[in-house]
Amino acid sequence: MNGHPNVYVADLPPAGEYPRFTRVRRLTFTDADEYPHSWTPDSRSVIFESLRNGNFDLFRQEIDESAAHPLAVSSVSKVLAHVSPGGKWILYNQQFKKEHWKIMRIPLEGGAAETVLPEPSVPGEFNCSVLPSGRCVARTIQNDQFVFWDLDPVRGKGRELARSRWGPANVGDWDISPDESLVVIPNHDPHDARVRLVPLDARGGTAERTVTIQGLKNLSGVVWAVDGRGWYVAASVTTGAILFYVDLEGRIVTNLMESMVSIFAVPSPDGRHVAYLDWGASANVWQVRGL
Repeated sequence: MNGHPNVYVADLPPAGEYPRFTRVRRLTFTDADEYPHSWTPDSRSVIFESLRNGNFDLFRQEIDESAAHPLAVSSVSKVLAHVSPGGKWILYNQQFKKEHWKIMRIPLEGGAAETVLPEPSVPGEFNCSVLPSGRCVARTIQNDQFVFWDLDPVRGKGRELARSRWGPANVGDWDISPDESLVVIPNHDPHDARVRLVPLDARGGTAERTVTIQGLKNLSGVVWAVDGRGWYVAASVTTGAILFYVDLEGRIVTNLMESMVSIFAVPSPDGRHVAYLDWGASANVWQVRGL
């Protein structure tokens, strides 16, 4: 039997109802590691990276189809894709030498790749709002601070938006609020669970705030719900990871699922679905004649 993290999809209830996963189904069935990171603007297709070709390539697959369509395939790894606001571009990290990555773009339907940010960067250190009028934001580290920058899909890194103190971080563990006024950053403490809310503009307030999540510890990542009313919070446990829905006051609303692997949620722009990774196993069955 072989096992790999594969892509799963679940439906979400209408806004205002108790958050839960329904009609859970496995989307990809390859014997390769696969990780979802974005959706097409129509919420019909998941964009993910797959190791099926020997290095990570980008694919898209409609949630009612069984086959994936290649978006960016080459001899170098491409990971952590996000669709730009408005849906014109897919931005992603591409490895160009060991431990070094650059941010690239391709058209949503696939096509020639172009460089957005050529300087070496940590993979995953950018995020994009799901709203058509939103923004993409890059995160760098300077003088023991996280620095957040406007990231234009064509012109590259723009003006500085905010700064916050540095803390231990995982790749892609932070997110932008749906109205792109705030960044949420989890701590990674084995004793408690807190998230920092960093304003990107005046709509997000004038000062950084901290929200404590009671009853959790060992946070691995946080993702904003599309309606802006809560977060999908992942916490590591001895058996793997648990995904929770937490409201903006830090109250756990529900335990959504448990997994043997690190987990994160990727909600669709319309708020009706969520993609996530989970452990997928495959095996062959053989019939032996004469026994």
